[in-house]
Amino acid sequence: MSTTTICVAGITGKLGSMIAQNILLHPSTQVRGYRRDKSKIPESVRSNPRLSIVEGDSGDVEAARSAVRGCSAVVCCYLAPNDVMISGQKVLIDACVAENVPRYIASDYTLDYSRIQPTDIPAKEPMFRVREYLEGKPVKGVHVYNGAFVETWLAYLGVWQPKEYKLRFWGTGDEKWEMSTYNSTARYVAEVALDESATGTLKFCGDVLSVKDIGLLFQKQYGKTPELESKGTLEELRAKCDEARKGDPLSFQKNMYLFYTYYVESGKTYMGDDLDNSRYPSVKPETVADYLAMVDVR
Repeated sequence: MSTTTICVAGITGKLGSMIAQNILLHPSTQVRGYRRDKSKIPESVRSNPRLSIVEGDSGDVEAARSAVRGCSAVVCCYLAPNDVMISGQKVLIDACVAENVPRYIASDYTLDYSRIQPTDIPAKEPMFRVREYLEGKPVKGVHVYNGAFVETWLAYLGVWQPKEYKLRFWGTGDEKWEMSTYNSTARYVAEVALDESATGTLKFCGDVLSVKDIGLLFQKQYGKTPELESKGTLEELRAKCDEARKGDPLSFQKNMYLFYTYYVESGKTYMGDDLDNSRYPSVKPETVADYLAMVDVR
């Protein structure tokens, strides 16, 4: 039986290590990790005999070529400032072209940004630039959308306030969020990496819920209904975004969550019902209720 080798660039990150683990669940696979410091790779991944590591930074052309050589696909899981997200991925794409790697899975793993402008959510601009760079290249680009990560939604976006047992939100609380857990996304990306026919854009989602819906899940799981607090209307949120654009760079980055929230809740980044979940029936996507049952977030 032939062996399939997948390169995972950025393997030390949370999503990268989870994708590698899921690829390695398939017996006829090997993972070649690419990272600056292999000591940071979780032991659960590093100890697998079918994992090899190439060390190099995001700008190391020769190391990148060594990492992707002989691979069936490259999965990029970089999470870095915009300039590195663009330049580092260009190095990987060029390496794929030089080494005849057929597919490149870009470091997207996000909401559907196809209907907004590159500068609407500044942190998403690298995704536009990488997609453009892939156009016309012999390596086929793959872009995975998964909505918002449940874990990020609860913490980074500031919705869940555990000390106050409160859900804080913009809008009415009825606006829908498309969500996936890290685990579900990693499982889907692993399947995409091993599916030679998977190219272009693929959309996966575990749940579609409003803040009010999630409040009911909290009550069901923990026996206590959280307080719901609106921080303002979507129009007021848009004004906050405009104000943040005019501020200093540090303040601008700190308020990035405002842009995510506005463009999701205004419906501009919805994936809709045209999902690719059914393409990989072996993956049962986790819902928000599943996550709350596994992780006590109180």
